[in-house]
Amino acid sequence: MSRLSSPIVIGGLGGSGTRIFAEVMQTLGVHIGVDLNPQLDNLWFTLLFKRRRAFRGMLRRRLSASAFDRCRLQLLTKAMTQSPTNPSTIEKICGWLAYRDVRSHGHDSEQRGVGPWADERWRSMQVGSEPRSGAWGWKEPNSHIYLPLLLRQFPNLRYVHVLRHGLDMAFSSNVMQMKLWGPAFGIDEPASKSLQPKSAFEFWLRANRRVMALGEKFPDQIILVRFEDLCRKPEQQIRALASFASVEVAPAQLQQLLGRIVCPDPLHRYPGRDLTLFEDAGSKLALFGYSV
Repeated sequence: MSRLSSPIVIGGLGGSGTRIFAEVMQTLGVHIGVDLNPQLDNLWFTLLFKRRRAFRGMLRRRLSASAFDRCRLQLLTKAMTQSPTNPSTIEKICGWLAYRDVRSHGHDSEQRGVGPWADERWRSMQVGSEPRSGAWGWKEPNSHIYLPLLLRQFPNLRYVHVLRHGLDMAFSSNVMQMKLWGPAFGIDEPASKSLQPKSAFEFWLRANRRVMALGEKFPDQIILVRFEDLCRKPEQQIRALASFASVEVAPAQLQQLLGRIVCPDPLHRYPGRDLTLFEDAGSKLALFGYSV
């Protein structure tokens, strides 16, 4: 893949606030796809990469990427930048295998009507996107799982990783990533629902530390941003994101975005909760600039 094809990608744990960051990029003119859900997730990425079989393979390989992973990424790139996609024979096989897997098993345990869902994704992927010469990319929270692959395949990748307070995430009802990828990080599904916040917090810690370590190796390509900072200093954060992505922000775009950023009130969900579940939470939170 050429350097010109390198995308801008947004990821993070589910429920961390990735949608508003996707809105920022989309408003600034970054093409993030044509097959999106209400959360602005790129459903082609979901079809190709959010897969239980991929999870088992990654677990065996200790989160390394296979030739199959790279092939699917090439297919995604074509779908995002060409119309029609015109995939090679091997890319068709890679895409079809992913489609068959999702159609048979679903991309998560709660997906209903997965057959029609996968059919629609597969059809739209064959159509692809209008050819584009400008900035492009996608937002899909699970992208962080494949970050080493993305860094190898895209020399000029720009990856935005969204953080949210670890204790807020611990008490979030969005635990699908933990269920899907947790065992690869040494975290099994909790024995009881009462222990779920503890497991969710540990997954938050391990997954984000992994991205932070990669960010230290690739500081020009990976940025960690906090959802709370966007809420408190939206203009500053919007300008920082635009600079990182090498896109311009016009005054009208800035005003449009400032009017669309709506943050929860109260901002945090953990006050009043039982925090005795968490060991040494303060020092773990401090790694990312948070406190109790």
